[in-house]
Amino acid sequence: MPVPNGHGLLPLGLGDGGSSDPSDHSPVRPGNDLQGSSDIATTDSSSSEADEAEEYPPSQQPIEYTQESQDITDDSDCPHLRMRVVDPGFLRMYSSAVSWNTRNRMQGEAGKRKRSKASVVRCSDCAVPLARPCVCVECSTAGCLLSNHIIDHLRFMGHAFFVDLASGSIYCAECDDFVYSSRLDQAYALAMLSAEEQVARFKLTSSSRQQFRPWIPNPQTSSELLKATQVQCSGLRGLYNLGSTCYLNVIVQMMIHNPLVRNYYMSDKHNNQQCAIKECMSCEMDKLFTKVYSSDPGPLGPTTILHSLWLNSTDLASFGQHDAHECFISILNQIHKTSSGSDTTPCTCLVHSTFAGQLQSDVQCGQCENVTSISEMMLDISLDLKPIAAGGLDMTLLSCLKRFTQPEKTTYKCEKCGNSSNDATKQLSVRKLPPVLCIQLKRFEHGASSSNKIETVVRFGATLNMAPFSTVMARKGGNKHPGPDSMYEYDLLAVVNHEGQMDTGHYTNFARCHDRWYRFDDEKVTRSSLQECLRSSAYMLVYVKRHLSYRASDELPMLPDDGELLAGMEGVDPVFMDLVNTATQDDSELLQLFGDA
Repeated sequence: MPVPNGHGLLPLGLGDGGSSDPSDHSPVRPGNDLQGSSDIATTDSSSSEADEAEEYPPSQQPIEYTQESQDITDDSDCPHLRMRVVDPGFLRMYSSAVSWNTRNRMQGEAGKRKRSKASVVRCSDCAVPLARPCVCVECSTAGCLLSNHIIDHLRFMGHAFFVDLASGSIYCAECDDFVYSSRLDQAYALAMLSAEEQVARFKLTSSSRQQFRPWIPNPQTSSELLKATQVQCSGLRGLYNLGSTCYLNVIVQMMIHNPLVRNYYMSDKHNNQQCAIKECMSCEMDKLFTKVYSSDPGPLGPTTILHSLWLNSTDLASFGQHDAHECFISILNQIHKTSSGSDTTPCTCLVHSTFAGQLQSDVQCGQCENVTSISEMMLDISLDLKPIAAGGLDMTLLSCLKRFTQPEKTTYKCEKCGNSSNDATKQLSVRKLPPVLCIQLKRFEHGASSSNKIETVVRFGATLNMAPFSTVMARKGGNKHPGPDSMYEYDLLAVVNHEGQMDTGHYTNFARCHDRWYRFDDEKVTRSSLQECLRSSAYMLVYVKRHLSYRASDELPMLPDDGELLAGMEGVDPVFMDLVNTATQDDSELLQLFGDA
């Protein structure tokens, strides 16, 4: 279609397809009709050369769709969209539009540092720059929604749909309203991550990611499931205090409500009846999960776990005040020792595949500026709470992490020049992020003659972005683009609190279960809120990655199928996964979320 002044036609014929990034959690309403899109189009630059055109290449490789894609139904209330959503050309054009917009946004963000140009989409009618681009699915024409120019275009040309690129929402001309499709939700998520990966240019170090294949029962299994008796098993059960064992109860609750740990044991990855190891902590955890998710709603007494803990950790073997963090590390070590993992690197046991990351230490010589790097495995991060300035009372988790990763002076003898210097600098950074990130706030100080508790208030958020503390940012002084935000985004899962004095205190915790927050105080379980959790005085924080990369392996824990973590990845069929293959020229070089930065 002719476009006035050459404006308003988006370069959607890129064949970019999509991968999966549910990083935008606004209600996604994607959908378009994009059928032949090899047009080369132009947009305007936001720099002083506003009229300079930027060309994009045509589609690189067509997406191959199988008959399976034609047999999938959709839940849209719009009959017009239901007819089009099974069209491969429709999906391809829709994904191309979303991919282009995502790449353009990320390149614009990177351009702020590099002073490069970012493309601006203008309305094909009034040439106004569009902060919220709306694009016709059938001809790629852009128009403004405020003046209804994009709607006028649909009516004049007889086209059916336009897509709001800011949110992925789809507008149906026949229904005269925005309509919804779950299949386009998935296409939107896949296309966004594909584009982010392409811009970031992260490469795989080994193999590409595995497709998520939802389990579909065969007719015989379906018949057996229909005959099964359903029972209530919410997993919300209190734990009796067996005598100053609140330190154990909060850690056990933290493990119970960890989706990766839960799914590992609930999928029979460790069967206590088939294990021959004596005093096996993993067997005790398997028994515990069976009891927690039974129909009995009453509190439990974690006697066997306590017994196993005492036998393997002599420092904790007494009825007295003990450190919850020490208990946490001890339980992880015992699960590792009694699992199928090994002491070699990398270990694929439950503990290491769930909690393990890597810290990197870079020491730079003050004389020759040679940098020596050492990386080591971590199961958690311990942060000091001493304020930077005297009298500083208000601290945040981000400020603690910043202080943890900032360069500091150290004495060092350089291996390269042989000189000893007091001007050497040492900097810690996170080289590899774990799926579940545990953070300890060091509230207990132990001196030669006394010990005390630090009551400093530390503010923390419901989300956490670890990009500023990654090795890839530290190496370039924070100027290098670290890749998609989805690689670094975490959501709060649990909080452990210590109330009272050091020798006479009491542990409680908050945990998220079925997207609701609960407070656990030994055998008492009460409904709470995120706000109450964020106001608490945290001792330990547990964050879980918002988006997970995974591979098929019998050694790795099964990922959640209830949407708590996969946020848009569950149930993704091959039609949408095929869109990944057009994200880059080499579709085997896709992003590895938990690989080396």
